[in-house]
Amino acid sequence: MKYPRVSIIIPLKDTLPYFKKCCDSLMAQTCSDIEIIVVDDASSQDISGFLNSYGYTQKLIYLRNEVSLGPGACRNQGLDIAQGQYISFCDSDDWVDLNYYEHVCNHLDKTTADLVMVSMKREFPFRNIDDETYMCRYSQHYTLDPEIAIHAMCGDYDDVGIKVASACMNKIYRHDFLQKINARFEEGVYFQGTMFSIFTFLRASKINCIPDITYHHFRRKGSIIQSFNVKHIQDFGNCCRTLRKYFVDMGRFETYKDSYYRKCIFLFDLVIQEIFEYVPNEDLKKKYIQQMLEQCFDVVSAEEWLAFLDAETIRRHLQPDIHDTSLY
Repeated sequence: MKYPRVSIIIPLKDTLPYFKKCCDSLMAQTCSDIEIIVVDDASSQDISGFLNSYGYTQKLIYLRNEVSLGPGACRNQGLDIAQGQYISFCDSDDWVDLNYYEHVCNHLDKTTADLVMVSMKREFPFRNIDDETYMCRYSQHYTLDPEIAIHAMCGDYDDVGIKVASACMNKIYRHDFLQKINARFEEGVYFQGTMFSIFTFLRASKINCIPDITYHHFRRKGSIIQSFNVKHIQDFGNCCRTLRKYFVDMGRFETYKDSYYRKCIFLFDLVIQEIFEYVPNEDLKKKYIQQMLEQCFDVVSAEEWLAFLDAETIRRHLQPDIHDTSLY
């Protein structure tokens, strides 16, 4: 039996208006030896008619959940049936360059890297074409030691121009590598892509970054990241606890301790931004901020925070309106 070169796993829920662009970019790939696995997470819309327009072939596999399980579980369902030599994840409202998989697979064929990463561009519904935003951008080939990659993902090397996105979508993995380390997505939680990336990076031997191709990430209003749900507060705590466990289980917490704290701060700030963007009621904002602080100190003790933060950062939190500390 001939297996496909790459399996592309797409969780989908109520994104049919955006899915055509995603599906078109995949079906038109210059690499034709692909397997597209669409996992419909109990959408209110019937997408079978839309998929029929492409024709049911070996290239396109459709699964449907009658009860919503979340994107992590959908990706695991895709992993359970994927046959490809390489594994890729794509969100249903995103798209990729038309030579994306040919370029990536050719690179993986020639290297021993466990996974590769490509540039990730943020796309908006209406935006000046000259005003480009990249979550990460690679202008040349890089080979990263996984330790450096984890530090970069946590923001340790932003000032030297090395950025690594936490998302799983701009990464392509060797299937046998994921099987060997028993890589699975955490289910029923927000931030599961970040957890998957940390889990796989901790076990990788070599990670490559390749230029000239791009994953296009669409910033859609109403998506999980562009909305607020009270569950995000609990999931913030769950994610931070899980990441700590990943580091501890590998005996690497001391190595990555500062990176871990920095990632916790990033996730904390993200949920706080969601609260201020999407919660109009002042009393609810204060209630949710209090819950976030409770989660924060359940994850990392006040003593740990004080040991990690420098004095000036602490002062800015206590005196945000004072910029000049000179005594007159």
